[in-house]
Amino acid sequence: MRLKQGSFLWYLYLDKVHCLLSVRNVKALLEYFHLLDVHGKNTLNDVLFYHFLHHVTDLSKRQINLVFDMLDWSAVGEIGFEQFYVLVCILLAHHRLNYQEFKLYTIVRIDKLQKRPKKTEENPKRERSHLSSKCHIK
Repeated sequence: MRLKQGSFLWYLYLDKVHCLLSVRNVKALLEYFHLLDVHGKNTLNDVLFYHFLHHVTDLSKRQINLVFDMLDWSAVGEIGFEQFYVLVCILLAHHRLNYQEFKLYTIVRIDKLQKRPKKTEENPKRERSHLSSKCHIK
């Protein structure tokens, strides 16, 4: 999947650490969402959604419909700004951020989780006695 060059999304800044947009960019995205919402219901139906994604990405119709179904959490046939915002953040993260960095972060994180000592039945008892000694409770 690729973002088409020159689309509105090219001009949005995505924070690399948190994968979120700045307040200024969210405001611009909200205005863009209202421009797309021709029915004035603060939602996008599947047709509007298809035309938006077809304009900004190279996804096929089948793929776009699949994305719409995944984002339509309440299964009403429309998505709101919250789902639209999530989609835009995912598109920008996929487009701008280096996948290798993400893969490396995932490997490091899993490695840290595996090295962390697992709590056994004795550890909670030891923790309780340690905490109670700090609180002067016996």
